[in-house]
Amino acid sequence: MKSFVYRLLQIILVLLILTTIAHAFYQSSLPPQESAEVSSKVGEIIEEIIPPDTKPGEYIQKNLRKLAHFSEFFFLGLCTSVYTVVYFRKKGGFISLFPFGIITALLDETVQIFSKRGASVKDIWIDSLGYSSAVVCVLLVFLLVLFVRRVRS
Repeated sequence: MKSFVYRLLQIILVLLILTTIAHAFYQSSLPPQESAEVSSKVGEIIEEIIPPDTKPGEYIQKNLRKLAHFSEFFFLGLCTSVYTVVYFRKKGGFISLFPFGIITALLDETVQIFSKRGASVKDIWIDSLGYSSAVVCVLLVFLLVLFVRRVRS
């Protein structure tokens, strides 16, 4: 039963990783006008939750696309890190995750070149920061769990 659950979790994580990458590349392939429309629709939804006349609302509306980049790559980093913890259980495995995130960010911005939107070095940095932040968070939790287990035993 345990191996079935692990296998199912593995499949779910791989699907989440692939879906997140596909979503990022799809959004990057949208023409400039379509991309702006998607951002406007998301902005309208956020306006209902956090009014733009508040400090946080104003910040979110100004930086919506940058926050989307960070969040998407944070989720990707979270999924790949959890996958690494569950299936490799090595602290060294986390180091190999960083190039994956950076390469994915570079490829994502390269897709934008072909959609006539142009690539942004700033977005590569934001993507990499989101991804790396998630990897570091999961690594810290992993190390904390290892520490607690060693103290108890």
